[in-house]
Amino acid sequence: MLDEVFADNRFIGGYFLYLSFFHDFNIAAMETHSRTYKPEVSKRLIFYCLNGLDQINDELVNNYMGRGIGRLDSGKYADAMNDFDKVLAYDPNNADAYVNRAILFIISSQYDEASAELVKAKKFAPINPVIFFNESVISLARNNYTLAMKKIDSCITLDPEYGRAYFEKGLILRGLNQYKEAIKVLRKARSLDDPDAGALIKKIKDDQDQQTKPEVKSKSK
Repeated sequence: MLDEVFADNRFIGGYFLYLSFFHDFNIAAMETHSRTYKPEVSKRLIFYCLNGLDQINDELVNNYMGRGIGRLDSGKYADAMNDFDKVLAYDPNNADAYVNRAILFIISSQYDEASAELVKAKKFAPINPVIFFNESVISLARNNYTLAMKKIDSCITLDPEYGRAYFEKGLILRGLNQYKEAIKVLRKARSLDDPDAGALIKKIKDDQDQQTKPEVKSKSK
């Protein structure tokens, strides 16, 4: 709702102008100025005058974070990164913003940059399972199965209902050729509504079938 207002910095200016009206009890000036905004925005400005600038920061953080996640999900990665940067400009301790930046770096295979973002995130949210999940993703991408397994086990310990974590563990076990264990873990992921677990189970079973098929030798003529 506030995008059109804070996009050109009118919102912050409006806040301070409204605040001066409140301090001076200049109700007439406040009413005149309010006509430059939509009614719902004017009401919001009055609310902020009563509750302080922190409320504006919270509103901006929530708007940028929500928009950034939406852009990430829709593949608008550069725009998403810009939104997460703005979140951190208002809230430098926002662990979720660092995690989302890390995810964007993972998507572009920039694993060193992603790891650095997760280190920052962990300072402010040391037991966030999503951080350990993404550390596992990075380790697996680097073929470090031991560290990948350690990180994903930590993630599952912190959140035993994290379906995607079981999918990630299934990928690790598959990479280690531990197919039976992988299928067991993936069934757990499927029970937690992971959307890709069923397809990976089928692929592993197909791979096993191919490996167990007897080799057919061609007859000599």
